[in-house]
Amino acid sequence: MSRRSLLKGLLGSGLSPLVRVGGFSSALVACSSQDDPVVAPDPGPNWTSHARVIGLDLSDTEADYDAVLNDVVRSGATVLMAESLLGDDIGVDLFEEEVARIDYIARKARQRNLKLFWCYPSLEISTPPSPGDDYVSTATDHPDWVQKGMDGSPSVFPADASAPDGWTSVWACHNSGFRDQFFNRLKSLAATALDGLYIGVPYISDDGAMGCFNPRCVDKFRADTGLNAAGLTPNWVDPVFRTWLAWRHEEMARFCMEIVATVRSVNAGMEVVFETATMDTGGATSEGLDGAYRRFALSKPLPSSQALTLPNRIDRVWKLGSVSDDFGMRPALHDDWMCKLRAAKFARGCDGPGRSWMVSYGNLAPDAGLVMAMLVATGCNPHETKTPVNTTSVGVAFRNRMFGFLRDQTSLLFDVGPVAQVGLLHSSASRDYVDHGITNTAVYLSAVNPTTDAAIYAADPSFYRGASLGDTAFGAEYSGAFKALSHLHVPFAVVPLQTLTDADDDYLSSFALLVVPNVTCLEDAHARMLLRFTQRGGHLLVLGATPGYQDQLGLAKPDEARLDRILGFDATAGAFARDNLVYRPELLGRAYLLAEKDDAFAFFSDAVVRAGFA
Repeated sequence: MSRRSLLKGLLGSGLSPLVRVGGFSSALVACSSQDDPVVAPDPGPNWTSHARVIGLDLSDTEADYDAVLNDVVRSGATVLMAESLLGDDIGVDLFEEEVARIDYIARKARQRNLKLFWCYPSLEISTPPSPGDDYVSTATDHPDWVQKGMDGSPSVFPADASAPDGWTSVWACHNSGFRDQFFNRLKSLAATALDGLYIGVPYISDDGAMGCFNPRCVDKFRADTGLNAAGLTPNWVDPVFRTWLAWRHEEMARFCMEIVATVRSVNAGMEVVFETATMDTGGATSEGLDGAYRRFALSKPLPSSQALTLPNRIDRVWKLGSVSDDFGMRPALHDDWMCKLRAAKFARGCDGPGRSWMVSYGNLAPDAGLVMAMLVATGCNPHETKTPVNTTSVGVAFRNRMFGFLRDQTSLLFDVGPVAQVGLLHSSASRDYVDHGITNTAVYLSAVNPTTDAAIYAADPSFYRGASLGDTAFGAEYSGAFKALSHLHVPFAVVPLQTLTDADDDYLSSFALLVVPNVTCLEDAHARMLLRFTQRGGHLLVLGATPGYQDQLGLAKPDEARLDRILGFDATAGAFARDNLVYRPELLGRAYLLAEKDDAFAFFSDAVVRAGFA
């Protein structure tokens, strides 16, 4: 039943939906049983880092919200991520009705000490085939709001299989006139009793030709960089194309920061988290959203008319689906599990001090339990759900058992400081300009399709190793080094270079050993940081024939600015070692990943021992 149908029915029954009770429609009161609240313990000031998260679809206007929220509390969850129709192409009246309903539910959640977030998709809009009184059509009414691909085509595509027949996905341009509608609605949601907002799909569509080439984006790129993106083609040697790729990362980070700033201009205490599914793969290259852009200096300040105070970090809900939508991680092989672990460690490395929330996908209790245990072991707070959606569960008994354990061991699991003494560097620039984003299609590493279902990962063999991750220069070396360090059972962390500033020297010095896995693209500032790390006694392991030969845009550096020259050796002369520095031109990580070199593991083991580990 639609909301308008519900309200019409209530009018017919003599219940007026227009009488406001405490700021929300009295019609909503009829949808709850008024059960006594089941009250959770006070979550305390550290609730974000102690979170146990679940998701529910609360689109049903006839749901018994009291009973639903009581069940959530009984499950042991402390945070509820709710979804409804905010991502649909709804008109003003229906949006206002939905905001009133959300506020009503949020007040009930507060009675229970339950933290409630609501999902608000940002740039993807779902449009029905025949919009009526409640719905509009952005693609028809505002074609100038739509993202455009490099070929000029609008980013309007059939909706995914979970949507009703005939619906379309319209991708809005964040620099277009859509901004006014989006940010105004954001302010309305910020004024509710919600504890937080979960911002979905804050990225550029990667369906069709690369975007966004909406004229507003082209104009902004020119204003920010002085360069012209009109007529641009995916030419990896073109410095304008390379600059455009980096600009897109900054644009998506800027958009996220503007969202946080806008929300907190209305409600200073509201939390904001962003859906981030690109992880450490090339999805960030194609979609623009890079989770490593946690903090950075904007190349251009925000217009002073906006008078927004930018946040100092971007918080995320990380997502990496299972090897199979039908079977979760049950068909996964060892290397597939290693990819899942690598994604979680990357997320934790990007987030730095503070919380990391990540969706814990599973199919049945055995694989779901392993996934959740893996996330918790890396320091991530799990959002328990059943593959492939975010609003269900592997089962009541499973959720209660796992959340009960996490509740009882909260301090032990989430209040401990970092113990890693080895750091593995991740390079967004090398992913972009050396691997050309190809690792977007290499989410997992199995050599063959391990399932027969036609779900997303299994349907596309390029999601497996084949001619993808194993053939990349940076991705394979980084993944292989990760695998070797995991097999050595030493505490280590992934250190995304993009998160580092000059103020992080002390953070780097907390590691005894840093591994530099074929990082060809390296900012001068980061090269100097690595030099200072060695000067302070840290051990450095550098792999690959071209260490730091290119800058952050993949452009060749002068010889004296290369990492090898800064560190005091010449990579062209071959292997090198002195005191706390070891260099090998071979891709030993890749060799270990693909089992191509018998002594690769022994090399990593020796490096760890050399750095002072038994």
